[in-house]
Amino acid sequence: MMSKFLKGLLILMGVGFVSLPLLIWATAPKGSVSDVAIAPVSVPISQVDPITDYQAGLSAVPSMAAFVADVRLGLIDGLVEIEVTPQFQAEAKADREGLAVVLWEAWTRSYGGDDVDNARIRLVDEQGRQVGGSRAIAGSVIYVDD
Repeated sequence: MMSKFLKGLLILMGVGFVSLPLLIWATAPKGSVSDVAIAPVSVPISQVDPITDYQAGLSAVPSMAAFVADVRLGLIDGLVEIEVTPQFQAEAKADREGLAVVLWEAWTRSYGGDDVDNARIRLVDEQGRQVGGSRAIAGSVIYVDD
């Protein structure tokens, strides 16, 4: 059975654009949307650490904790390593692909830069084995293992 969170993500992805405020709105319990506010960043964008920004954005979506255990910078510039939970692994492949694309899109906004294909994700399980992420050809080409 697909989770409410993933259903919301897939609906949003059909629109072709997903923003963090929209994700929060779509996944918030009914009646609580008016309580959600996104505070503007008060420091110049050049001083915002991309990984800190990304972690803050993910933590703003309460249901994300069910799928993402940890986030850390990768070994190459532009790469973020995302440790996914067993619950993420238990979802259907299409649902995992959808969530992986949303995770990549959020990373492109945090990482910045002119070429979004320089922003890459690497999905790993609890043992550190790669289970998906960006393909070598481009950061935007996302996959998940079967």
